[in-house]
Amino acid sequence: MNKLRILLTGADGFVGRCLSPILSDEFELIKAPAYDLATGIGLDLSDESAAHELVNDVHPDIILHLAAIKNVGRCEREPAVAFSANIRTTKNLLTADTVHMVFLSSDYVFDGRTGQYTDLDSPHPSTIYGQTKRQAELLVLRAGGTVVRSGGLYGPASQPGVLFSWAMEQLEQAQTIEAFTNVFNSPTYVDDLALALMHICRYRPGGIYHATGGERLSRFELLRMLAQSLGADAELIQPGFCPEQTGTGISPSDLSLICSQRSPLDIISLRSPGQVLPSWSQAGSPVNAASH
Repeated sequence: MNKLRILLTGADGFVGRCLSPILSDEFELIKAPAYDLATGIGLDLSDESAAHELVNDVHPDIILHLAAIKNVGRCEREPAVAFSANIRTTKNLLTADTVHMVFLSSDYVFDGRTGQYTDLDSPHPSTIYGQTKRQAELLVLRAGGTVVRSGGLYGPASQPGVLFSWAMEQLEQAQTIEAFTNVFNSPTYVDDLALALMHICRYRPGGIYHATGGERLSRFELLRMLAQSLGADAELIQPGFCPEQTGTGISPSDLSLICSQRSPLDIISLRSPGQVLPSWSQAGSPVNAASH
């Protein structure tokens, strides 16, 4: 039996690096060449002819579209760049009726006023980044594809992601960290998200799914949990308050999501940080080693 062929964009990103080995076991995986916006080197998927040529050459069964500009502040400062990277590339890849797109979206499609959003709640983005992701979602849904929303991504101790890498460095140096008590999301372990995306690719259900960890946490609660798991001094994590920061895309908010429980995600478990982080105490992290 021939394997389904997946064209993966954003393969060099945080999620793509974790996802590629998992997908390669079951699917024929073709990675779209990376593109460096600063240098112009690589394949620019915002170029319609280049994107069409790629899809026509690869003939994928599925396009797993992870590539995007995810820096919220940059999107606020450069909305044209955000539009090109997050919307135009999506539109350009949706060229063949026979190809199913699985699109990785974001909790930022919501405004953060209430939190605990389900996949049935109406999006109302308050940032340029969220607006571009929502517009891209609509393109995918009109084409019969599948949208997977997630947020608060972190990885294993060896590749923890931007927030945790910075926090671990601060803790190793016994530096105090001020962490917001009024900014919430649903932290999601990247390996679990990769597994969820694999299941979505396997069944290609269409529609919207939320794939997030099962716990709503403030930034303060999350970093306290990280410090405790690493055997560091949790008192180094001090409570802070996030004020409204106009023009940055950063504001007091609750972007927590309720994970979808219908097929095909009902057969897997996306763990909370409370289930993942305790294993880091045996991971031999620099923070843990320095604290003993």
